[in-house]
Amino acid sequence: MTIKTEIELMYKRRIDQKEIQKMPSDTTIDKHARNLEKLHYHITGKNPTIIGQMKWMEDMPPEEVILQMKSMPGRNSETIGLSTQQAYMFSILVGIRTNDFTNFHQNDLYGFVWDIVNNKNGFKKELNDHKNNKENVYVPNYQHVSDIVSKYLRDGSDLDFKIILKIYTTYPFRLEVADLQYLRTLHQYKASMKEGNYIVKKSRPRNTFFFSFNDYKTKDVYGERKIDIQDKELINLLIEKTKNMKGHENLFGENGLLRNTMSKRITYFFEKEGLPNVNPTNLTKMVIKHHYDKMDTGLRETQEKLASQRGHSVGTQLMIYLTN
Repeated sequence: MTIKTEIELMYKRRIDQKEIQKMPSDTTIDKHARNLEKLHYHITGKNPTIIGQMKWMEDMPPEEVILQMKSMPGRNSETIGLSTQQAYMFSILVGIRTNDFTNFHQNDLYGFVWDIVNNKNGFKKELNDHKNNKENVYVPNYQHVSDIVSKYLRDGSDLDFKIILKIYTTYPFRLEVADLQYLRTLHQYKASMKEGNYIVKKSRPRNTFFFSFNDYKTKDVYGERKIDIQDKELINLLIEKTKNMKGHENLFGENGLLRNTMSKRITYFFEKEGLPNVNPTNLTKMVIKHHYDKMDTGLRETQEKLASQRGHSVGTQLMIYLTN
């Protein structure tokens, strides 16, 4: 039994009791498990194997647990930011429910955390203000990033990473790119369950591809996202990558690529090139801003295309991702 398996079983019990209608994505469950493991190690200095070892959920004062959580080191800052704090608090709620499925509401930490994440005039407002504050938004310079990526596409040796860089400097995608599987024919695509994320090769026009995203944050709202690939440089990279593939393989590595691993590698790559804090999220902002800067006529069409490719509404795009 692993922590991830424990969480999966908890969600299955919730489905059986008709509390929820479907399982969270495998990525979401994995994230909860890793958050709880990291928090436990931060508090105790030990690696847990089951949630039952996380005695701090019951024995430690709730205020102390949250203080410990807030003191965790951030990726690019001394401590974790507000969005990461929210993610950890959601994972704490999941962990408590997993640990005591029936009496979770009697746990002091559960009530304490629930009140924090749902306080419209407290943490929730602070988080929303932070997200909407354009002064906190960092957008990399498009030309600088393009020059760095062009040099790597010309001189680099890792074909997978070339494809990743080209995708993230062309499309406003989230981390679902790490999950891409290759489907060699439209027949394979039509026979698939449409539950994963795919690169699909088309027969006409010859040597062309499209993305099919089915496992992403807002899938329940926007459904499958199909995006034709028109960038010739990316098409040539994909032709080289898939020439000996039969279909149904992971695009990046035999066993696939973890989203967090991909994000860290992108960030590290640009850090070595003298551009800190360039991650997939900031590259998305860069791509969107680059298109907005070029807009004149056809504004609405381009807005809707970018929002559709990202998998959110135009309003969300304008509120969060567009910067002055």
